[in-house]
Amino acid sequence: MTLQLLMPLMLILLGFSAFAGERDAGTLRQLVSLGIGGNTLLWGKLLGVLVTVSLILVPYIVICGFVLTFVEGAGSVELGMRGWLLCLAYSLYSLTYMFLIMGVSAAARTAKSALVILVGFWAFASFIIPRAATDISKVLTPTPEYAQFYKSVKDTSLSGLKGAKGDVALPRRAHLAKVRQSLFDQYDVDSVEDLPVYWTAVSMQTIEERDYIINDQLMEKLRQSFQIQHRQRDIVGFLSPALALRSVSMALAGTSLVDQEEFIRSAHQYRINMIRDMNTELINNATMGDALYIAGSDTFSIVEPYRYRAPSMRESLAPLKHNIVISVLWFCLAWLFALTSTRRMAVL
Repeated sequence: MTLQLLMPLMLILLGFSAFAGERDAGTLRQLVSLGIGGNTLLWGKLLGVLVTVSLILVPYIVICGFVLTFVEGAGSVELGMRGWLLCLAYSLYSLTYMFLIMGVSAAARTAKSALVILVGFWAFASFIIPRAATDISKVLTPTPEYAQFYKSVKDTSLSGLKGAKGDVALPRRAHLAKVRQSLFDQYDVDSVEDLPVYWTAVSMQTIEERDYIINDQLMEKLRQSFQIQHRQRDIVGFLSPALALRSVSMALAGTSLVDQEEFIRSAHQYRINMIRDMNTELINNATMGDALYIAGSDTFSIVEPYRYRAPSMRESLAPLKHNIVISVLWFCLAWLFALTSTRRMAVL
């Protein structure tokens, strides 16, 4: 995020006077009179700014890329690839701004006007558009507040899931009563105290399995809303190179919506298995008449350690093809703008 905001500003301060400043000082006419073409001047000015920036950033980029790729224990080859692609994405972003800066400097009448235009565009693209995109997506696709969503899950668990098939459509009390009666019939008893299994654990597991179905269905609707919001924000990315870069950067860093959803799914499945194992132990080793059950270390050892497999780089980037296209399109348009402006720039 820091590079997305401060890198363009630093480039603007370094390059806004590239052509406009020369024109103000009267030296641009002298350069042109020597037969130096606009394109040659463009690449020379661009190279000068890039060398200055590279002296600061290139050593840092090379060291980080080397550590991520080759140093033992630092990561994997894919992690190194993520780092190098992240550098490539930011390089493309920086070059886009560099061409825009050169184009505006060549087209503006004075260095002051070039600076005002560039800083205005930077503020518009970095702050106004991302915020507006978020607000627009929330208006077009509203999502419930956390308290409202939690209350909906709780109420649905108590009253039953409408339109569902099976016991999950019943109110919770009716569902538990049905399970309790089936145990009475199975063991030929008339009360939970006479059951050879621990009814409290059975009821807890029944509620858990019931809530899994309800939670998954409601979460899927919420997940779809988040995905729609994300796509709506990306559409506005045509107005700002920062938005397209932000999505790609998050995917390469492993913090995108795809990575978040996979982690939630994995952690949720781990919790399901852990709760099922613990409740099964209680069901089989305690009764309502003798509820005291002291579990040893062997009981808790049946729960395997949590292991998370993060999505691959390909999986993280798969939904972002249009963001990559937008970034490349911004680069091409900025390049064409710079070429056109330098060819047509006035020397006086």
